[in-house]
Amino acid sequence: MASGKATTRKLSGRAKDNFFDAGLTPDEAKAAVTSLQVRKEAWPVSKDLRSKARTSEPQPAPEKPSRPARSQNPQKLASPPAVDASPPPTQTKPPPQPGTATPKFDPFVFGLVPVYKREGADGLAARLNEIGDVENLREMAKAQQIILPRDVRRGDASIETVRSAVLAAVEQRVSDRKVQL
Repeated sequence: MASGKATTRKLSGRAKDNFFDAGLTPDEAKAAVTSLQVRKEAWPVSKDLRSKARTSEPQPAPEKPSRPARSQNPQKLASPPAVDASPPPTQTKPPPQPGTATPKFDPFVFGLVPVYKREGADGLAARLNEIGDVENLREMAKAQQIILPRDVRRGDASIETVRSAVLAAVEQRVSDRKVQL
């Protein structure tokens, strides 16, 4: 009768190769192995792929920023460049021309929960009023994992209904987090 305690060994590299090359029958190997873990490693590249890689155009190496030469005397360091105190120029986007594609909406233009925590319900409502498309509001809520009621997620809904649903869902999420703490 075999002992009740089985020994577990992790085999890799040469020990693994020796175990499988020991000439065990399939039934003996099956009985000896109780579990097997496979790790993802790079497979050797075939000759076909190597030849394709050599014949393809080489990619230019990314340029590294040049470093200024170090001064031999640390007391003679150059003074830091003057900082311009004027505000950066504002960039205004011209309105899109008729017939041109509108830019894709960024659902992370602001964080719903952080704005609610900083500015409260009124601040979030004001920010939500800046978004004029129902689909953009839905996309923002979905991307930021704000769960809207089923009747607001799809179909025809007024923009005010979706805004109020987003605000209510954000309030619910913040209150749920407070309860968990």
